[in-house]
Amino acid sequence: MRQAMLTLLLLGAAAAGPAVAVEQDIQHWHNVNGMGRIQPQAPSDDVSSKSQGLWYLEIQPRLSLATARPTVTLMRAALGWEFAKGLTAWAGFGAIPSWDASNSGPGWDVNELRLWQQVQYVEKNGPLQFLWRARLEQRAFAGLDDVGLRARALMRASYDLPVLDRRLALLAWDEPFVGLVGVEGKSAIGFDQNRLFAGGLVRLAPWAWVECGYMNVVLGDPFGPNARMVHVVAVATVLNVL
Repeated sequence: MRQAMLTLLLLGAAAAGPAVAVEQDIQHWHNVNGMGRIQPQAPSDDVSSKSQGLWYLEIQPRLSLATARPTVTLMRAALGWEFAKGLTAWAGFGAIPSWDASNSGPGWDVNELRLWQQVQYVEKNGPLQFLWRARLEQRAFAGLDDVGLRARALMRASYDLPVLDRRLALLAWDEPFVGLVGVEGKSAIGFDQNRLFAGGLVRLAPWAWVECGYMNVVLGDPFGPNARMVHVVAVATVLNVL
């Protein structure tokens, strides 16, 4: 509901006239990630009988469809621990190279590095599955000594459809971002962005699936002069061998 209101406000402001300029873009994001146990063991519902150490790897290129140019590529790696069935904690590192299309020559520039920590809980009830995730990010920017701090919270739900052996599912999630410590010229304190996704999921195997749908991203103060909205064709390829 919150994201829908923000979207309507931005669209209304854009239609009202030049008082509030809403910059918009259309992009494609493709998240490829994998996760598993550090020492895999035989399947069991008893967490104590499995290796509790976990690993995670991700690469996520992003492309502006309006300019046909890459924007950034996110690369993340993490180690985690499973405390109970569905409850995990993670700590990881991320690098975010951005595409520099300046006159000096196009190329990639690693302008942000991150440390991040998160707690995640997954619960399944019949065809419904819920996921809650809270993450903290420490953000370091090239050429700057200050380090930003940002919090984000993901709420996700999926519903397995009773067709094709439940290989198809409906999927929706919302994730607000809030800046806790700002860095001048890079990140601000307060509302940072919100991502709202709606789409579907296709299971290729018990440990592999593809998610695809539309994601609406509101960036910056939705009531300010620099509000931005990104319409994203979002795809995720997931390999989960937990």
